[in-house]
Amino acid sequence: MDSEQIEIGRGETGIRILLFLLFAVIFRLGTLVLGAVVVFELLSALITRRPPNDRVRSFANRALSYLYRISRYLTYNQSELPFPFSDFPSEVEPSPPASSLGPPGDPSGGAQRAG
Repeated sequence: MDSEQIEIGRGETGIRILLFLLFAVIFRLGTLVLGAVVVFELLSALITRRPPNDRVRSFANRALSYLYRISRYLTYNQSELPFPFSDFPSEVEPSPPASSLGPPGDPSGGAQRAG
């Protein structure tokens, strides 16, 4: 840990409080959207018996990355302002191809078995 302490001005703290309120609302809305995407993915998988398509999974991954960046900013672990004050983040981890997705513990990686 740094033995040197950095002081934060009151004006900067006031601006950060306003940004906290803005990003707290955005974070809450983002969790609702992400929850809706998860429900959509589950229903889609239940109906089609296939993993959700790459675009839906990529959107969910980017939304999760955005919520992560907001969390880091709100907890003073990142000084860069999240979107819309900077670029929208890329995916945290690239989504694996849909063909590699399968039930948990399936050693075939989701491949269909003949028979």
